[in-house]
Amino acid sequence: MSVLDVRAKGRKRTSHVHSSDLPIRDAFDQEHRWVDGDPPPNNPQYNHGRVIELGEQASLQQFLYHFIDSTLQSTSKAQILNVHNLGSEDIDIMGDRDSLTLRVMPFMKLSDGSPSSLTAPPPPMAPNSYLMADGRAVARFAVEGNVVITGGAGTLGISAARALLEHGATGCCLWDLESTLRSSQAEMLSLAKDFPKSRVFGVSVDVTDAAAVAEAVESVVSTLGSIEHLFCFAGIVGVVSAMDMSDTQWRKTLDVNATGAFFCAQAAAKQMSKLGKGGCSITLTASISAHRVNYPQPQVAYNVSKAAIVSLKSSLAAEWAVHGIRVNSISPGYMDTILNAGDGSIKEARDVWASRNPMGRMGAVGELDGMCVLLASRAGSYINGADMVIDGGAVVF
Repeated sequence: MSVLDVRAKGRKRTSHVHSSDLPIRDAFDQEHRWVDGDPPPNNPQYNHGRVIELGEQASLQQFLYHFIDSTLQSTSKAQILNVHNLGSEDIDIMGDRDSLTLRVMPFMKLSDGSPSSLTAPPPPMAPNSYLMADGRAVARFAVEGNVVITGGAGTLGISAARALLEHGATGCCLWDLESTLRSSQAEMLSLAKDFPKSRVFGVSVDVTDAAAVAEAVESVVSTLGSIEHLFCFAGIVGVVSAMDMSDTQWRKTLDVNATGAFFCAQAAAKQMSKLGKGGCSITLTASISAHRVNYPQPQVAYNVSKAAIVSLKSSLAAEWAVHGIRVNSISPGYMDTILNAGDGSIKEARDVWASRNPMGRMGAVGELDGMCVLLASRAGSYINGADMVIDGGAVVF
C-alpha cells in the first residue's frame, strides 16, 4: 500500500508535508481513514492532517496530483518534502524553503583553451612536414584509438564500424542485445577478417541497465586498454497513436532511446576522463523526428526521446569539453534499412517519405558513415555540441 502523509506543522514523527496554511478540514483516526472533526485524543504526534490511501497500483505521480488537486487548492506555502511508497526508499522531491536558499549549487567548469588544456587544437600539419599531400589528407580524417558502438550489430552500426576501422580505429567493440549479436555474427566475423590488425568483438549489453553498461565499459577497457570514441546507435521505435499508447510503451521508448544513451555516455566519459589526453568523442543518434513531427506515422514517444537526445548532447558537450571529450549528435532522416522495409502500409509510408524529400529518396546504408568519421577524427576537433542533420534535405519543408 502506498500512502501520502499530509500534516500541518507541529510535533511529528517523519514529516512529509509542512505548511502553516494547509486548510484543516479533516483529521485521521487510528485506522488512517477519512473522518471529520477534531484530531484523535491522546495522539498529539499526528496533529491535524490527513492520510490519503490509494490502491496498490497507484503511482507517486498520482499521489502528487491527488494532493495538489484535493488538498492544496489555493494554498501557496505548502512544501512537498517526501512521498512514501511503503516498502521502498523515500524519494526526496524538494527541501524546505530555508534549505533551498542555502543549498550549494555546483558550477560547470569550462576549459581555458590554453595549449596545456585538453581542448587545445591538435598540432598543425605543416605543408613542409614529412607527410605528402595525400598523407596529410589521410591524417586529417584518421580515427585514433578504440571505438564502442551501441546498437553496433545493426545495419547502421556495422556500416559505421567498417568506416571507422578503415580510417584507423585500433579496436572496435559492438554492443547489442544477445539475439542481434547472434544474427549478425557473419558480418562481425567479416569485419574481424578484413581488419586483422584491429581487435573487433561484440558484447551483449542492455543499455537501460546502468550497472550492466558500467560493467561493459570495464570489460572493453580490460580488453582494449581504453575507449576514445563512443557512438550510440541503440534505439527503438513504436508507431502508436498517442491516445492508445500504454505507459509501458512510453517508458520503454524513453528508457532505451534517451536514458540508455545517457547511461552509455556517462560510463564511457568516466573512462575517457581518466585518460587525461583529450581527443575523445561521443556521438549520439537523434533523428529528424527531434526537429519536426514526421508524417504519416504517429510516434510521440519516439519523437520526444529523440528531442531529448538533442538536449542531452548540448548539456554533455557543455560539461565534458574540459575533460577533452567532444559530444555531438547526428539526426538521420529515413534510412533504407530492414526497419523501414516491407509491403502494405509501410510501402505507402515509404512513398510519402520519399515524396516529401527534395532528393526523392531515403538514405542508403553508408550515408551516415562520413559524418561518423568526421566527428571522431582530427577534422572534427572543433565540432562540439552540434547536431548534424543527414536527411537529404527533408527538414527544409
